[in-house]
Amino acid sequence: MSYGFGFCRKRLFAFGMALVACALPGLAQAAPFAKIYDFKFMNRRGNIDGAIPTGALVADKDGNFYGTTNSGGAYLVEGTVFKLAPDGTDTVLYSFGGEGANPLYGVTRDAAGNLYGTTSGRSGSPIAFRLAPDGTFTTLHTFEGYSAGPLVVDAQGNVYGMTSDEGTGAFCTIQFGCGTVFRIAPDGTETVLHSFCSAPGCKDGMSPAQGAGLVFDKAGNLYGTTSGGGTVGCFDQGGCGVVFELQPNGAEKILYAFKGGFDGTYPDNMLIRDAAGNITGSTYFGGGSGCANMGCGTVFRLAPDGSETVLHAFHGAGDGENPSSVTRDRTGNLYGTTIYACSVEVNCGNAYKLAPDGMFTVLHTFTVASGGAPNGGLLLDKAGHLFGNMGPSYLNQMSPYGSPGLANGSVYEITP
Repeated sequence: MSYGFGFCRKRLFAFGMALVACALPGLAQAAPFAKIYDFKFMNRRGNIDGAIPTGALVADKDGNFYGTTNSGGAYLVEGTVFKLAPDGTDTVLYSFGGEGANPLYGVTRDAAGNLYGTTSGRSGSPIAFRLAPDGTFTTLHTFEGYSAGPLVVDAQGNVYGMTSDEGTGAFCTIQFGCGTVFRIAPDGTETVLHSFCSAPGCKDGMSPAQGAGLVFDKAGNLYGTTSGGGTVGCFDQGGCGVVFELQPNGAEKILYAFKGGFDGTYPDNMLIRDAAGNITGSTYFGGGSGCANMGCGTVFRLAPDGSETVLHAFHGAGDGENPSSVTRDRTGNLYGTTIYACSVEVNCGNAYKLAPDGMFTVLHTFTVASGGAPNGGLLLDKAGHLFGNMGPSYLNQMSPYGSPGLANGSVYEITP
Protein backbone atom coordinates (compact mmCIF):
# COMPACT_ATOMS: atom_id res chain seq x y z
CA MET A 1 0.00 0.00 0.00
CA SER A 2 1.23 3.48 -0.79
CA TYR A 3 0.24 6.46 1.34
CA GLY A 4 -1.00 9.61 -0.37
CA PHE A 5 1.35 12.18 1.07
CA GLY A 6 4.83 13.42 0.34
CA PHE A 7 7.25 15.39 2.45
CA CYS A 8 10.93 15.85 3.15
CA ARG A 9 11.88 15.32 6.77
CA LYS A 10 14.62 17.24 8.51
CA ARG A 11 17.56 14.99 9.40
CA LEU A 12 18.04 15.09 13.14
CA PHE A 13 20.93 12.65 13.26
CA ALA A 14 24.08 12.04 11.28
CA PHE A 15 23.63 10.42 7.89
CA GLY A 16 25.21 7.01 7.49
CA MET A 17 25.45 4.35 4.82
CA ALA A 18 24.33 0.83 5.70
CA LEU A 19 26.33 -2.32 5.42
CA VAL A 20 25.17 -5.09 3.12
CA ALA A 21 26.11 -8.74 2.98
CA CYS A 22 26.50 -10.10 -0.56
CA ALA A 23 26.28 -13.81 0.05
CA LEU A 24 23.54 -14.22 -2.56
CA PRO A 25 23.33 -13.17 -6.21
CA GLY A 26 21.28 -10.05 -6.85
CA LEU A 27 22.01 -8.24 -3.60
CA ALA A 28 22.64 -4.60 -4.50
CA GLN A 29 24.19 -1.59 -2.80
CA ALA A 30 22.82 -0.21 0.45
CA ALA A 31 20.37 2.69 0.54
CA PRO A 32 20.74 5.95 2.50
CA PHE A 33 19.65 5.42 6.11
CA ALA A 34 19.09 7.92 8.92
CA LYS A 35 17.52 7.94 12.36
CA ILE A 36 14.95 10.71 12.56
CA TYR A 37 14.12 10.33 16.26
CA ASP A 38 15.79 8.60 19.20
CA PHE A 39 13.53 7.77 22.13
CA LYS A 40 15.03 9.07 25.33
CA PHE A 41 12.80 7.48 27.96
CA MET A 42 13.80 10.31 30.31
CA ASN A 43 15.90 13.32 29.41
CA ARG A 44 17.85 15.63 31.71
CA ARG A 45 14.83 17.85 32.33
CA GLY A 46 12.79 14.92 33.58
CA ASN A 47 10.50 14.78 30.54
CA ILE A 48 9.48 11.23 29.70
CA ASP A 49 8.71 10.04 26.18
CA GLY A 50 8.68 6.33 25.36
CA ALA A 51 10.96 3.35 24.97
CA ILE A 52 10.96 0.36 22.63
CA PRO A 53 8.80 1.49 19.67
CA THR A 54 6.77 -1.42 18.30
CA GLY A 55 4.64 -2.18 15.27
CA ALA A 56 4.37 -0.24 12.03
CA LEU A 57 3.88 3.53 11.83
CA VAL A 58 0.86 5.30 10.34
CA ALA A 59 0.76 8.85 9.00
CA ASP A 60 -1.68 11.67 8.32
CA LYS A 61 -1.80 13.99 5.28
CA ASP A 62 0.42 16.54 7.05
CA GLY A 63 3.28 14.07 7.46
CA ASN A 64 2.87 13.36 11.17
CA PHE A 65 3.68 9.83 12.26
CA TYR A 66 1.74 7.89 14.92
CA GLY A 67 2.84 4.78 16.75
CA THR A 68 3.26 3.02 20.08
CA THR A 69 6.08 2.23 22.47
CA ASN A 70 6.04 -0.90 24.59
CA SER A 71 7.64 0.83 27.57
CA GLY A 72 8.29 4.32 28.88
CA GLY A 73 5.69 7.02 29.42
CA ALA A 74 4.43 8.74 32.54
CA TYR A 75 4.27 5.44 34.43
CA LEU A 76 7.77 4.47 33.26
CA VAL A 77 7.19 0.91 32.06
CA GLU A 78 3.66 0.65 30.60
CA GLY A 79 4.08 2.27 27.19
CA THR A 80 2.73 5.15 25.14
CA VAL A 81 0.94 6.30 22.02
CA PHE A 82 3.10 8.94 20.35
CA LYS A 83 3.03 11.50 17.53
CA LEU A 84 6.18 12.47 15.64
CA ALA A 85 5.96 15.74 13.67
CA PRO A 86 7.90 16.37 10.43
CA ASP A 87 10.33 18.64 12.30
CA GLY A 88 11.21 15.79 14.68
CA THR A 89 9.09 16.92 17.64
CA ASP A 90 7.81 13.95 19.63
CA THR A 91 4.55 14.25 21.58
CA VAL A 92 3.23 11.62 23.97
CA LEU A 93 -0.49 11.48 23.20
CA TYR A 94 -1.25 8.91 25.88
CA SER A 95 0.65 7.07 28.62
CA PHE A 96 -0.75 3.70 29.64
CA GLY A 97 -1.16 3.18 33.34
CA GLY A 98 -2.60 -0.21 34.15
CA GLU A 99 -5.51 -0.34 31.69
CA GLY A 100 -4.06 -3.10 29.54
CA ALA A 101 -0.62 -1.54 29.07
CA ASN A 102 2.39 -2.39 26.89
CA PRO A 103 1.10 -2.13 23.29
CA LEU A 104 2.95 -4.17 20.67
CA TYR A 105 1.37 -3.57 17.26
CA GLY A 106 1.12 0.15 16.64
CA VAL A 107 -2.15 1.95 15.86
CA THR A 108 -4.70 2.29 13.06
CA ARG A 109 -6.02 5.74 12.15
CA ASP A 110 -9.49 6.55 10.75
CA ALA A 111 -10.57 9.50 8.60
CA ALA A 112 -11.57 11.52 11.68
CA GLY A 113 -8.15 11.14 13.27
CA ASN A 114 -9.10 8.57 15.90
CA LEU A 115 -6.37 6.04 16.71
CA TYR A 116 -7.17 2.40 17.45
CA GLY A 117 -4.95 -0.30 18.91
CA THR A 118 -4.53 -3.16 21.35
CA THR A 119 -2.32 -3.81 24.36
CA SER A 120 -0.47 -6.97 25.28
CA GLY A 121 -1.80 -7.09 28.81
CA ARG A 122 1.61 -7.62 30.38
CA SER A 123 0.45 -5.44 33.28
CA GLY A 124 -3.19 -6.53 33.20
CA SER A 125 -5.85 -7.87 30.85
CA PRO A 126 -5.29 -6.96 27.17
CA ILE A 127 -7.67 -4.38 25.71
CA ALA A 128 -8.74 -2.79 22.46
CA PHE A 129 -8.75 1.02 22.70
CA ARG A 130 -9.62 4.22 20.86
CA LEU A 131 -7.74 7.49 21.32
CA ALA A 132 -9.59 10.55 20.00
CA PRO A 133 -7.82 13.64 18.59
CA ASP A 134 -8.75 15.57 21.76
CA GLY A 135 -6.96 12.97 23.91
CA THR A 136 -10.04 11.11 25.11
CA PHE A 137 -9.08 7.49 25.76
CA THR A 138 -11.76 4.79 25.53
CA THR A 139 -11.40 1.11 26.38
CA LEU A 140 -13.49 -0.57 23.68
CA HIS A 141 -13.15 -4.13 24.95
CA THR A 142 -11.27 -6.17 27.53
CA PHE A 143 -10.13 -9.59 26.34
CA GLU A 144 -10.06 -12.71 28.47
CA GLY A 145 -7.17 -14.45 26.75
CA TYR A 146 -3.58 -13.49 26.09
CA SER A 147 -3.72 -10.79 23.46
CA ALA A 148 -5.22 -9.38 20.28
CA GLY A 149 -3.32 -8.20 17.22
CA PRO A 150 -3.57 -5.13 14.96
CA LEU A 151 -6.97 -3.58 14.25
CA VAL A 152 -8.75 -2.30 11.13
CA VAL A 153 -11.74 0.03 11.10
CA ASP A 154 -14.54 0.51 8.56
CA ALA A 155 -16.33 3.69 7.49
CA GLN A 156 -19.04 3.17 10.13
CA GLY A 157 -16.51 3.02 12.98
CA ASN A 158 -16.69 -0.73 13.50
CA VAL A 159 -13.35 -2.19 14.57
CA TYR A 160 -12.15 -5.63 13.44
CA GLY A 161 -9.32 -7.82 14.61
CA MET A 162 -8.24 -11.29 15.69
CA THR A 163 -7.28 -12.94 18.94
CA SER A 164 -4.68 -15.69 19.13
CA ASP A 165 -6.79 -17.56 21.65
CA GLU A 166 -10.35 -17.27 23.07
CA GLY A 167 -13.36 -18.63 21.17
CA THR A 168 -15.22 -21.93 21.18
CA GLY A 169 -12.79 -24.12 19.23
CA ALA A 170 -13.44 -27.51 20.80
CA PHE A 171 -10.51 -29.32 19.20
CA CYS A 172 -7.79 -26.95 20.33
CA THR A 173 -5.43 -27.63 23.22
CA ILE A 174 -4.87 -23.96 24.05
CA GLN A 175 -6.41 -23.02 27.38
CA PHE A 176 -8.70 -20.24 26.15
CA GLY A 177 -9.64 -21.55 22.70
CA CYS A 178 -8.04 -21.38 19.27
CA GLY A 179 -8.65 -17.76 18.37
CA THR A 180 -11.35 -15.58 16.90
CA VAL A 181 -12.20 -12.91 14.37
CA PHE A 182 -14.16 -10.18 16.15
CA ARG A 183 -16.00 -6.93 15.51
CA ILE A 184 -16.41 -4.14 18.05
CA ALA A 185 -19.20 -1.64 17.36
CA PRO A 186 -18.77 2.06 18.15
CA ASP A 187 -20.77 1.54 21.37
CA GLY A 188 -18.30 -1.15 22.51
CA THR A 189 -20.45 -4.19 21.72
CA GLU A 190 -18.22 -7.10 20.70
CA THR A 191 -19.37 -9.77 18.25
CA VAL A 192 -17.34 -12.89 17.54
CA LEU A 193 -17.61 -13.37 13.79
CA HIS A 194 -15.70 -16.64 13.71
CA SER A 195 -14.11 -19.05 16.20
CA PHE A 196 -11.25 -21.06 14.74
CA CYS A 197 -10.80 -24.81 14.97
CA SER A 198 -14.49 -25.64 15.05
CA ALA A 199 -14.08 -28.93 13.16
CA PRO A 200 -11.96 -32.07 13.71
CA GLY A 201 -8.41 -31.59 12.49
CA CYS A 202 -8.69 -27.79 12.61
CA LYS A 203 -9.17 -27.54 8.84
CA ASP A 204 -10.40 -23.97 9.18
CA GLY A 205 -7.20 -22.77 10.82
CA MET A 206 -6.19 -22.16 14.39
CA SER A 207 -4.32 -19.62 16.51
CA PRO A 208 -3.80 -16.45 14.47
CA ALA A 209 -0.34 -15.10 15.21
CA GLN A 210 -0.42 -12.10 17.56
CA GLY A 211 1.08 -9.83 14.90
CA ALA A 212 -1.40 -10.86 12.21
CA GLY A 213 -4.28 -8.61 11.25
CA LEU A 214 -7.08 -8.33 8.71
CA VAL A 215 -7.57 -6.59 5.38
CA PHE A 216 -10.85 -5.63 3.66
CA ASP A 217 -11.98 -5.82 0.06
CA LYS A 218 -14.61 -3.49 -1.45
CA ALA A 219 -17.36 -6.03 -0.84
CA GLY A 220 -16.66 -6.11 2.90
CA ASN A 221 -14.94 -9.51 2.95
CA LEU A 222 -12.10 -9.91 5.44
CA TYR A 223 -8.81 -11.68 4.70
CA GLY A 224 -6.27 -12.96 7.20
CA THR A 225 -3.99 -15.79 8.26
CA THR A 226 -3.68 -18.31 11.06
CA SER A 227 -0.37 -19.72 12.25
CA GLY A 228 -1.72 -23.27 12.56
CA GLY A 229 -4.47 -25.48 11.25
CA GLY A 230 -5.05 -26.52 7.66
CA THR A 231 -2.78 -29.27 6.33
CA VAL A 232 -1.64 -31.61 9.11
CA GLY A 233 2.10 -31.43 9.70
CA CYS A 234 4.75 -28.92 10.77
CA PHE A 235 6.12 -28.53 14.26
CA ASP A 236 3.35 -29.86 16.48
CA GLN A 237 1.39 -31.65 13.76
CA GLY A 238 -1.37 -29.10 14.28
CA GLY A 239 -1.16 -27.73 10.77
CA CYS A 240 1.09 -25.26 8.97
CA GLY A 241 -1.30 -22.30 8.78
CA VAL A 242 -3.86 -20.96 6.32
CA VAL A 243 -4.97 -17.89 4.40
CA PHE A 244 -8.71 -17.40 4.82
CA GLU A 245 -11.58 -15.22 3.63
CA LEU A 246 -14.44 -14.33 5.94
CA GLN A 247 -17.60 -13.05 4.29
CA PRO A 248 -19.90 -10.45 5.91
CA ASN A 249 -22.39 -13.21 6.78
CA GLY A 250 -19.69 -15.04 8.76
CA ALA A 251 -19.01 -17.79 6.23
CA GLU A 252 -15.33 -18.75 6.14
CA LYS A 253 -13.44 -19.98 3.08
CA ILE A 254 -9.91 -21.39 3.19
CA LEU A 255 -8.04 -19.85 0.26
CA TYR A 256 -4.78 -21.71 0.88
CA ALA A 257 -3.44 -24.21 3.42
CA PHE A 258 0.35 -24.17 3.75
CA LYS A 259 2.08 -27.52 3.39
CA GLY A 260 5.19 -26.77 5.43
CA GLY A 261 7.73 -27.12 2.64
CA PHE A 262 9.02 -24.63 0.13
CA ASP A 263 5.61 -22.93 0.04
CA GLY A 264 6.06 -21.63 3.60
CA THR A 265 5.08 -22.29 7.18
CA TYR A 266 3.55 -20.14 9.93
CA PRO A 267 2.08 -17.07 8.20
CA ASP A 268 2.18 -14.49 10.96
CA ASN A 269 1.84 -10.99 9.49
CA MET A 270 -0.51 -8.60 7.74
CA LEU A 271 -1.63 -9.29 4.17
CA ILE A 272 -1.92 -6.84 1.28
CA ARG A 273 -4.44 -7.25 -1.53
CA ASP A 274 -4.34 -5.67 -5.01
CA ALA A 275 -7.13 -4.63 -7.38
CA ALA A 276 -6.91 -7.93 -9.26
CA GLY A 277 -7.53 -9.91 -6.06
CA ASN A 278 -3.98 -11.17 -5.57
CA ILE A 279 -2.96 -11.52 -1.93
CA THR A 280 0.65 -11.01 -0.84
CA GLY A 281 2.09 -11.90 2.54
CA SER A 282 4.97 -13.56 4.36
CA THR A 283 5.64 -16.68 6.39
CA TYR A 284 7.98 -16.86 9.37
CA PHE A 285 9.39 -20.28 8.44
CA GLY A 286 9.52 -22.49 5.35
CA GLY A 287 10.97 -21.85 1.93
CA GLY A 288 13.93 -24.20 2.22
CA SER A 289 16.09 -26.17 4.62
CA GLY A 290 17.98 -23.32 6.30
CA CYS A 291 17.51 -21.92 9.79
CA ALA A 292 17.80 -25.21 11.69
CA ASN A 293 15.87 -27.06 8.93
CA MET A 294 12.73 -25.03 9.61
CA GLY A 295 13.24 -22.73 6.64
CA CYS A 296 14.00 -19.03 6.98
CA GLY A 297 10.65 -17.71 5.73
CA THR A 298 9.07 -16.60 2.47
CA VAL A 299 7.27 -13.80 0.68
CA PHE A 300 4.34 -15.33 -1.20
CA ARG A 301 1.56 -14.32 -3.58
CA LEU A 302 -1.81 -16.05 -3.69
CA ALA A 303 -3.81 -15.67 -6.93
CA PRO A 304 -7.63 -15.51 -7.01
CA ASP A 305 -7.70 -19.10 -8.29
CA GLY A 306 -5.89 -20.27 -5.14
CA SER A 307 -2.51 -20.93 -6.73
CA GLU A 308 0.45 -19.88 -4.56
CA THR A 309 3.77 -18.48 -5.81
CA VAL A 310 6.82 -18.04 -3.60
CA LEU A 311 8.22 -14.67 -4.63
CA HIS A 312 11.29 -15.03 -2.41
CA ALA A 313 12.59 -17.73 -0.09
CA PHE A 314 14.97 -16.37 2.55
CA HIS A 315 18.27 -18.13 3.17
CA GLY A 316 19.33 -16.59 6.50
CA ALA A 317 22.70 -15.38 5.23
CA GLY A 318 22.85 -12.16 3.29
CA ASP A 319 19.13 -11.81 2.61
CA GLY A 320 17.88 -12.44 6.17
CA GLU A 321 15.29 -14.61 7.89
CA ASN A 322 11.87 -14.38 9.58
CA PRO A 323 10.30 -11.59 7.48
CA SER A 324 7.73 -9.10 8.76
CA SER A 325 4.72 -7.71 6.86
CA VAL A 326 5.33 -6.32 3.38
CA THR A 327 4.21 -3.09 1.72
CA ARG A 328 3.97 -2.35 -2.01
CA ASP A 329 4.55 0.72 -4.17
CA ARG A 330 2.65 1.72 -7.30
CA THR A 331 4.97 -0.16 -9.64
CA GLY A 332 4.73 -3.44 -7.73
CA ASN A 333 7.95 -3.35 -5.73
CA LEU A 334 7.62 -4.96 -2.30
CA TYR A 335 9.40 -3.73 0.83
CA GLY A 336 9.83 -5.34 4.22
CA THR A 337 12.15 -6.19 7.08
CA THR A 338 13.69 -9.32 8.57
CA ILE A 339 14.97 -9.84 12.09
CA TYR A 340 17.76 -11.70 13.86
CA ALA A 341 18.36 -12.26 17.57
CA CYS A 342 20.53 -9.28 18.49
CA SER A 343 21.65 -10.93 21.70
CA VAL A 344 23.46 -13.54 19.62
CA GLU A 345 24.24 -11.85 16.30
CA VAL A 346 25.79 -8.49 15.50
CA ASN A 347 23.52 -8.52 12.46
CA CYS A 348 20.04 -7.72 13.80
CA GLY A 349 18.11 -7.99 10.52
CA ASN A 350 17.63 -5.98 7.37
CA ALA A 351 15.30 -3.87 5.26
CA TYR A 352 14.85 -5.10 1.71
CA LYS A 353 13.25 -4.43 -1.68
CA LEU A 354 11.78 -7.19 -3.84
CA ALA A 355 11.14 -6.13 -7.45
CA PRO A 356 8.41 -7.66 -9.68
CA ASP A 357 11.12 -9.50 -11.66
CA GLY A 358 12.38 -11.18 -8.46
CA MET A 359 15.43 -8.96 -7.98
CA PHE A 360 16.15 -8.85 -4.22
CA THR A 361 18.01 -5.88 -2.75
CA VAL A 362 19.19 -5.40 0.83
CA LEU A 363 18.56 -1.72 1.54
CA HIS A 364 19.98 -1.62 5.05
CA THR A 365 21.52 -4.02 7.56
CA PHE A 366 20.64 -3.29 11.20
CA THR A 367 23.35 -3.84 13.80
CA VAL A 368 23.76 -3.78 17.57
CA ALA A 369 26.03 -0.76 17.24
CA SER A 370 23.45 1.23 15.27
CA GLY A 371 20.61 0.59 17.71
CA GLY A 372 19.25 -2.91 17.28
CA ALA A 373 16.62 -4.72 15.24
CA PRO A 374 13.67 -3.44 13.20
CA ASN A 375 10.41 -3.67 15.14
CA GLY A 376 7.63 -4.23 12.62
CA GLY A 377 7.03 -3.47 8.97
CA LEU A 378 7.61 -0.37 6.87
CA LEU A 379 5.56 2.72 6.04
CA LEU A 380 5.94 3.96 2.44
CA ASP A 381 5.27 7.59 1.52
CA LYS A 382 4.35 9.08 -1.88
CA ALA A 383 7.98 10.02 -2.55
CA GLY A 384 9.10 6.43 -2.06
CA HIS A 385 10.75 6.93 1.33
CA LEU A 386 10.44 4.15 3.89
CA PHE A 387 9.93 4.65 7.62
CA GLY A 388 9.94 2.24 10.53
CA ASN A 389 10.70 1.55 14.19
CA MET A 390 13.88 -0.09 15.46
CA GLY A 391 15.72 -1.10 18.61
CA PRO A 392 16.64 -1.10 21.31
CA SER A 393 20.00 -2.84 21.15
CA TYR A 394 20.45 -6.14 22.94
CA LEU A 395 22.25 -4.32 25.77
CA ASN A 396 19.07 -2.51 26.67
CA GLN A 397 17.00 -5.69 26.49
CA MET A 398 18.67 -6.70 29.75
CA SER A 399 17.25 -3.50 31.25
CA PRO A 400 13.74 -3.16 29.75
CA TYR A 401 12.87 -0.10 31.81
CA GLY A 402 14.96 2.18 29.64
CA SER A 403 18.07 2.83 31.72
CA PRO A 404 19.57 6.27 30.97
CA GLY A 405 22.53 6.12 28.62
CA LEU A 406 21.34 3.04 26.75
CA ALA A 407 19.46 3.11 23.44
CA ASN A 408 15.69 3.00 23.87
CA GLY A 409 14.81 2.64 20.20
CA SER A 410 14.42 4.96 17.22
CA VAL A 411 12.28 5.93 14.24
CA TYR A 412 14.30 5.63 11.03
CA GLU A 413 14.08 6.57 7.35
CA ILE A 414 15.44 4.70 4.32
CA THR A 415 15.61 6.26 0.84
CA PRO A 416 15.70 3.41 -1.74
